[in-house]
Amino acid sequence: IVGEPLFNLLKRFDATTLGPLHTRTGTGGSSDKETQLKVYKELSQRADIVFGCMGFHPYKIHPDTEFFFSADMIKEGALIIDAATSFRKDGRKPYGDVDPAARSRAAAFTLETGGVGPATVTKLVHQGWRGMLYQNIDKVRNALKDNKSTVVATFISLLASYAGASKSDVTANAENLYNRAIDRNSHPVHAVDALEAIFPALMK
Repeated sequence: IVGEPLFNLLKRFDATTLGPLHTRTGTGGSSDKETQLKVYKELSQRADIVFGCMGFHPYKIHPDTEFFFSADMIKEGALIIDAATSFRKDGRKPYGDVDPAARSRAAAFTLETGGVGPATVTKLVHQGWRGMLYQNIDKVRNALKDNKSTVVATFISLLASYAGASKSDVTANAENLYNRAIDRNSHPVHAVDALEAIFPALMK
């Protein structure tokens, strides 16, 4: 629920991705632990940001540690975002993917508890909310029609800001986006995105 969506999101922003790391990453499918560890270490040591989202490492490439990313796999000044949580040893203390010893090398890092968990829960609630909107898409489109001026004005502001253009230059595009959002033949995501975009204005 984290790894693949995150990987796709990073690609959308043209980020240079060195993963995701898995059993066949650069190893040609080799199951040799030394080969796997060498590849994982070479890749992770080049990363400016390391995202851990495996939980307990099922490949057991580190016989001497509880963590997938050992301290020497993290380069100096990297950012560590550890979204993994698993319970090992006594079954009580939560562990992440990254050895806490790596924190001294990092520019910043998240903790095993209270780190990205709240953001994950928030996103889950948000997706549930969007699901409810999809199920009531006709009401969503009617709400957009009732607030056309707000929708168009919001689109104009957003487009002008993103494009670095004047509002008059993007007015036609904003109108097109509005028409697409209320069109029953268009994908519901356009209407849902439009409704979410105008929430701040509606709350004033």
